[in-house]
Amino acid sequence: IIAYLNPDLGYLQIASKINGNWQYESLEHITSPCQFELTSFDDPYILEFKKVDEGYILKETYRKNGNWYSDIIEEFDYSRQILSLTLDSQDQPHILARNSPYCIYYTRKANDWHIDQFHTGSNHSNIILDHYDRPSFVDISSDKVRFYSKRPSGWDYEVVGHVVSYSFYMENSDWNCGLKLANDGTMWISYPAFSSLLEDSIKVISYDGFIPHTITEVFTERQKEFNHEFAIRYDNPVLVYPENTLGKSFFSFLSGMWN
Repeated sequence: IIAYLNPDLGYLQIASKINGNWQYESLEHITSPCQFELTSFDDPYILEFKKVDEGYILKETYRKNGNWYSDIIEEFDYSRQILSLTLDSQDQPHILARNSPYCIYYTRKANDWHIDQFHTGSNHSNIILDHYDRPSFVDISSDKVRFYSKRPSGWDYEVVGHVVSYSFYMENSDWNCGLKLANDGTMWISYPAFSSLLEDSIKVISYDGFIPHTITEVFTERQKEFNHEFAIRYDNPVLVYPENTLGKSFFSFLSGMWN
């Protein structure tokens, strides 16, 4: 199933491949960039941040039992950046947004939305859920890499790493960090760890909730954009990152346990 904004029509289309044939559904009321997930029943759940005459709205649209539903989550006067969306084991949404310098977390319990707002750094990972549907994410604030988790008393964080030469990092503050959960419960974290006039690095660590362990650090020649992709395969990390060597640009791929 693919959700995309059709550039010719100007609204969202859902493409589903059934018995080898593509079928399309049009959602003409969705005209803005959105985030998309599938429920446990393979039904689309769509999150849209949209400008309206009165300001902005955050809206959910989802399919259930063959029917489409839309609800406004929140209305506000200022823009927000939607960082991440995930669904828990009960198909309830967990949303991470940003209104600098604050992070906003949304989740729905029964029919009520719960919203937390707290101060965070400028760089965030995706939000993930552990095996008990507890949310976590990673951010970078000053030179600290912080692992945030939701507890009964509220949000708390632990420092799991540091960024060396932070002033160089701030020149590339759009660099991303990653957070993934392995089947064995281990958290895997990737982040830009070092930056200088000549080279940059990405560090990959594992975190069991007690002690962070550095698994590898990858160095490349300095470049303006150093975003990377991070995934888990067979409980081991997979890292894809850009290289720039001798004037040539390409992507490198690392997988498995590194020594």
